Amino acid sequence: MKTVRLTYCGMDGEGPTVREAKQDATRKIEAYLKADTTPIVVSYAGVTRIAWRAPEGWRSGYTHDGKGLNGGTCFEGSADREAVERRSRLAVAQAAADLDGDDASAIVLHDGDKRELASYLDWQRRHRAWMRAGATSNEAHARACNGLWPETARILGPGEGGDWSA
Repeated sequence: MKTVRLTYCGMDGEGPTVREAKQDATRKIEAYLKADTTPIVVSYAGVTRIAWRAPEGWRSGYTHDGKGLNGGTCFEGSADREAVERRSRLAVAQAAADLDGDDASAIVLHDGDKRELASYLDWQRRHRAWMRAGATSNEAHARACNGLWPETARILGPGEGGDWSA
């Protein structure tokens, strides 16, 4: 069975016929117009993530110290508002955390996200420790991923090969 894909009034639609593809696009337009499009703003320690509902789904971007969006935007897809806010809180906490102090967990509300933040920050601390110990970026990454700390493992010397284990 063939599927007709088209853009109707700026919205993509699909269906087995042109008529049904236009009806699909019309349903999407109506759903967007009825949806809550209030932006989500999460801010902590000078890092702000803004998420907004666009016709094709949620989008988000960062601003640091109020200087406009940095690095483009992310497409959040068709996730619901609650999921986008959860991701935004976790992302801001990861970006704003101080590895030597404030872990920014105060803005993360979901227990699973708090565990993910703790794991992420632990990895960041191990990676930083390896870089300070003289590892290359690739070595630091591999050893941090394996849960190793410089205090409990040694960095391979020249000619010792690619053994990433302790």
